[in-house]
Amino acid sequence: MKKILLLITVFLIVGMTAYSQVKVTFTVDMSVWAKNGYFVPATDSLRVAGDFNSWSTTTTNLTKGTGADTLKYMVQVSGVPSGIAHYKFLFANSLGLQWEDNFPTTSTNRESTIGASDVVLPVVFFKNITGKLNHVQFQVDMSVPIKAGKVIIGTTKVYLAGDMTDWGNRAVEMTKGTIDSIYTVIDDSMSSGSTRNFKFLYSTTTIASATWEDDPNRTYFVPEKDSSIFFDYWNRQNPNVQTGTGKINFTLDMSVMIKSGIFNPAKDSVIISAGFNGWTTTDPTQILTQNPINDSSYFISHNFVVEPFGDKAYKYDVLKRNAVGIDTIWKDGYERPIFWGGGNREASFKGEVTRDTADYYDGVHPDWFIPSGTNLKVTFNVDMTPAMDGTKQAIPFDPAKDTLWWLSEEPAFARSQGWYRPADGHMKILKLAHVSGNLYSGTLNVKDPGFNAFEYRYEWQKGSDATWVTEPAGFDNFAYRIRYAGQDVASHFPKNPWNMPKDTWTNNNLKTDQEKDPYTSYTTGIKTENLNPVSYSLSQNYPNPFNPSTTIKFTIQKAGLVSLKIYNLLGQEVATLVNQELKIGSYSYSFNASRLSSGVYFYNINAGSFIQTKKMLLLK
Repeated sequence: MKKILLLITVFLIVGMTAYSQVKVTFTVDMSVWAKNGYFVPATDSLRVAGDFNSWSTTTTNLTKGTGADTLKYMVQVSGVPSGIAHYKFLFANSLGLQWEDNFPTTSTNRESTIGASDVVLPVVFFKNITGKLNHVQFQVDMSVPIKAGKVIIGTTKVYLAGDMTDWGNRAVEMTKGTIDSIYTVIDDSMSSGSTRNFKFLYSTTTIASATWEDDPNRTYFVPEKDSSIFFDYWNRQNPNVQTGTGKINFTLDMSVMIKSGIFNPAKDSVIISAGFNGWTTTDPTQILTQNPINDSSYFISHNFVVEPFGDKAYKYDVLKRNAVGIDTIWKDGYERPIFWGGGNREASFKGEVTRDTADYYDGVHPDWFIPSGTNLKVTFNVDMTPAMDGTKQAIPFDPAKDTLWWLSEEPAFARSQGWYRPADGHMKILKLAHVSGNLYSGTLNVKDPGFNAFEYRYEWQKGSDATWVTEPAGFDNFAYRIRYAGQDVASHFPKNPWNMPKDTWTNNNLKTDQEKDPYTSYTTGIKTENLNPVSYSLSQNYPNPFNPSTTIKFTIQKAGLVSLKIYNLLGQEVATLVNQELKIGSYSYSFNASRLSSGVYFYNINAGSFIQTKKMLLLK
């Protein structure tokens, strides 16, 4: 009997141990991530997720410590079963949820053995990054500029410059190794967990006159492991790439800026700033020459010698001279080309003897000029649902307390409207009001003369502490939204006020809410005129000849697939205006040929058994 009681007792003890649930205290040190700006204690929420809370990303928040331990975050979790606990730490910021990386365990998660008693786990660092000082070896292969004769071994010096060297102020000279094209330097004071922004550069004289790599900056996340190596080719150009010698003639039209009253040809000038000239904004040799016949046209040429094929990044920068009064508010003359969502322009180089560009400042076509007396009104709409989602937004938008604003990101447009951008960047020009659900809208009264191109993003000011939350934007293309008020012909706005399509708040650098031009914006929905046509027809375009826009009308007798395409004299398709199922009716479509050269073109309709082609003439 005693043996039986003993076995039962042992069984109960083992069973209770196997199924006991205890309190576990988790602690994580966020000092490295806060120091490097990844984690913001004032706004970001730190959590732990694991099998003990069904991997919830919203329920188990950690509380920051006090005093010297203010960046050590802790939480006590009840009901953790004994055995192996699998978990990870994460934090929520404006970009969403930031998880720890995978760990070298079977489950790729953190693992801790939990016994039958409450336990306080050791303090760990987020992602196990401690912030210790490490050695990092930077290497760059200079084969391409050596091949082009721009870097001369033994004469030209190669440097590393970045935030660790205060950029060019303390740039570090690199040493050529046994392989002639590879240059190396070691930095022995880089904290693990930090991200370094840097570039390579070279010069035969001083660092002030050095040639820098193109944008964007290089970045390197310093790992926990010591003696890591960064290696790449100069300007990210593989030495096996094809090269050539040739010239690009850059031509810039400033007519819209002149007619808008913000650029004065008599005293202002424009400089080309590009990767091939070190992104200069001061070199007088890079200032464009004004066309003596057309004072709104400017030009400059650049010769490429043994240059790798590819896209050459560039922008134009307005240099204001002796600015006074309201003209002084245009401090940032760098254009934000709308065709690239504010990013850099790109000119393709393939070794041509010569090639030309035909650019408009900011990408604004002369047809998009808004004349005096237009009184254009534009309404912007944004769905704030993602901003209110705690799993996507560290501190969600609070409709009851926060104030939402529309923010222009086009300095030339801001100047045309007389808007001053304060030092903190928050212009507070257009406040958006709640409409219904999570939709907000606001109407902008566009000052004229001006131009029809809206480059923007959204931000809100928190009612709790007056700080700001802004949609992110990096240095890549399409960091900003691009939209237009619809036009049917040059400088004409048939629908005023104009209601923009609905935007959606995003935490991504890339903005997908992009439009092509005012004509496409106007004709996105093809207009139906006659619902009961008696036959098929294709009318002659009007006006004809045209420059650059014309209207094409046609009628459809039976519902079905309809295509309307434009061809050049060689029979090559240059545009597709319609390619979709249409109902019975009469339709009109505005065709904009601003990107085409003068000449004869053909437009062809194919609707069931009805096929017809007509000729039109573009004269510029």
